[in-house]
Amino acid sequence: MTTKRERHTFLWKIEGAGEAAPSFVLGTMHLPGLSLLPCAARVRQLIEQCEVLACELDLSAALPVQPLWPGIVQWSLRAAMPAAHYEKLRRMLYKAFGVDVRQFDHVPPLWLMALLSRVALDLSGRSLDEELWQLAQDQGKMVIGLEQLETQWAILRQIPLKQQLRELKRIARHPAGFRRRLRKRRALYLAGEIQLLYRLVRKEAGRSRHALIDEYNKRMAACAWPLMQGKSVLIAVGAAHLPGHNGLLRLFKQRGAHVVPLPWHACDIGPDG
Repeated sequence: MTTKRERHTFLWKIEGAGEAAPSFVLGTMHLPGLSLLPCAARVRQLIEQCEVLACELDLSAALPVQPLWPGIVQWSLRAAMPAAHYEKLRRMLYKAFGVDVRQFDHVPPLWLMALLSRVALDLSGRSLDEELWQLAQDQGKMVIGLEQLETQWAILRQIPLKQQLRELKRIARHPAGFRRRLRKRRALYLAGEIQLLYRLVRKEAGRSRHALIDEYNKRMAACAWPLMQGKSVLIAVGAAHLPGHNGLLRLFKQRGAHVVPLPWHACDIGPDG
C-alpha cells in the first residue's frame, strides 16, 4: 500500500505488462530541458536502462506548412475575423509575447497557444521532451511517437474553431493571467502534485477535455501496451495524461499491469535508490 506522499509523483513503474523488464511512465511538462526535473538523475538512468523511448509525437517530424484540415481549404486566422479585429489581435499578441501571428496564419489556434506557452515560459532552447528524445537517440535507443501528427490535426477538428479563437482572444486580452496559470501548472508539477495538476488542466480544457484528454489517453495506451509486451519502454507524455478515470495509469492497470509510484524528488530516494 502506497502512502499519499509516495503518490505525489509523475514517475511510475509499470510491472506485469509482459515478459520484458518493467517499463516506466514519466509525466512531462514545459520545462527548459532536463536539469529542472526533480528526478533528473533517475530519468537519465531510465533512458540508459530502457530499450525504447515513447513520446506523444515523433519529435523528428516537421510541422506541415498547411494543416491537414479537411473541409477547410483555405483556413487562416486572418480570414476568421474582420480585418480590424485581426489587426488588434495581432498587435496585442505581439506586444505581450513578441509573436507575430502573420507567420502562423494557417496554424489552428490551439497550436498557436502551445507556441505562446513556450514563449511565456521562456523555452527558447530544447524542451524537456526534446532533450529526452535527443538523449535516447544519442544512446542508440528506439524512439517513437505514440500519436501521428495527422491524428493531432484530427483531434483539433473536433474542437470548434470559434471555441479555439475565443481562448486565443482571451490570452491576448489577459496575458498576465495566462502567464500566472502556466506558472501555477509548473509549480504543481515540480511539487509532484499529480491530482491537483490533473484537476486544473481538466477544468481549463472545458468542453474539449474528452477529445484532448480522455480519448487521447485511450489511443496512446493502445499503442504503448503492445510495445511493453516485449521491451522495456520509457513513456514520456504530458503530465495530465497520467491520472484520472481514463488516465494512462488506470488504463494500464485495467490491462493487468501493476503501477508503482517512484520518488519524484532526489531527497525522497533512500539508500537503495
